[in-house]
Amino acid sequence: MNKELVKLLQSLIRISSENPPGDETKIVLFMKNYLKSINVKYKIYEFKKNRPNLVCIIKSENSKKRLLLT
Repeated sequence: MNKELVKLLQSLIRISSENPPGDETKIVLFMKNYLKSINVKYKIYEFKKNRPNLVCIIKSENSKKRLLLT
């Protein structure tokens, strides 16, 4: 596995987001900064206080469609 990917996942795991209380704000902010650093466009939607959702589309040469939900 790519060392950069492992480091990214380790950083994500260190961020508290357990339920309850269910606040994913720190995770979303971390990912927002990461996506900015690799020039990936994203949008953040917050339908409920402290429960933001981050959506991004990563273009690929592969013609197969994929969807990732977390």
